[in-house]
Amino acid sequence: MADDEIKRLITRAGELKAELLSYAQTKRFDRYREAELRKAAEARDDAKLEPGGDRWITAMDDFIMTFRFPDGTGVIDRYLAANGKNLRKSDRVLLDGWRDPVDGIFELKSRDESANSLTLHNLIDEQDYQAYATLNVSLVPADDGDFVLARLAPVAEGAWSVSGTLTPFPREHAKVVAQLALEWLTTRPKLAFRNPDKRERGWELMRQERDSFAGFFGSDQVILEPREALDRLNDYYQSRADESERGLKREDEPFFRLSDEQLRLMNTIGIVYDETDGMSLLPDFGILKELFADPSQATPGCKHTEALLTYLDSESIYPGPLRRLAAAHPDTVDEVYRRVLKKPSFTWEKQGEPLLRKRKPWYFKEDRLPKTTPTSDYLMELLAGEDG
Repeated sequence: MADDEIKRLITRAGELKAELLSYAQTKRFDRYREAELRKAAEARDDAKLEPGGDRWITAMDDFIMTFRFPDGTGVIDRYLAANGKNLRKSDRVLLDGWRDPVDGIFELKSRDESANSLTLHNLIDEQDYQAYATLNVSLVPADDGDFVLARLAPVAEGAWSVSGTLTPFPREHAKVVAQLALEWLTTRPKLAFRNPDKRERGWELMRQERDSFAGFFGSDQVILEPREALDRLNDYYQSRADESERGLKREDEPFFRLSDEQLRLMNTIGIVYDETDGMSLLPDFGILKELFADPSQATPGCKHTEALLTYLDSESIYPGPLRRLAAAHPDTVDEVYRRVLKKPSFTWEKQGEPLLRKRKPWYFKEDRLPKTTPTSDYLMELLAGEDG
């Protein structure tokens, strides 16, 4: 795309962002906006964010770009609904793209003052971004090789605008930056998987991890007494940490821990390593195995019936274990669900997946992502470095 067209889009992006900022400050959003500003102030130990200050700008940018109202819409959605008919198609396309900004921890590779752009390498998704600013990039308080926390919004294919503020970190703090990036990879893996190559590496790592799990336990699914399950699981992850050059050993602290009360309430723990959802700890999975082996145990209020209903309604249990039980017991699965759900005509083949979608809508709302996030060699080099 020609430089003049990029400049025009960046200018228009700045104008639209100003309109969004004004729209977000209207009375209709007071309750939600002020609550978000209070949270931002409390997180930074500020009594109140000063309007126009960097922290206020960051908090407002979060509200505009990422906050979701109870109905799932955001400020941009509501702005488009209210004003979309009065916008040019190119403006609507621009705003549509802003529903999916890129939050990242970037290394500043270079700047082009003539184009008013920055070349940024994202430590999270390992991709380079050409980012344009509405202000002069010479004013960006970072040198080549330094790091910045930033949010980027798309303006065209391969071109991004800086949204909100840039938070700089000098190069001598590379180790601290790498530690933060590693934390983001753990807590916000969706950011990393914007990169399709990184996503495929994640699936490959999961396949390898599943093979290791099955090799250690003898299967990708085991059912054990609760304390034995925790001991075996901690032994497994300690062995994985010992084998991995990047593993963080915890010789004095277990990887998994449950209270005595939790252990007392469980009959068994199932440990399953699913090809899509990774490793799960499943309370009383042995009871479900008993139920599918003998559906006559499904009487109203009994532990077998309650266990299946819990699995269906739990927002911490994926559909995978229920699919596994159905596949392992094709001759009894229909009878189990007919008894538990009190639906005499239920068949798993026709109604199984619709049932899971109805009872676990949260699971089907997003694409499934690998549970293992690859870490780049470069990030590990930074992590191993010395702080200045």
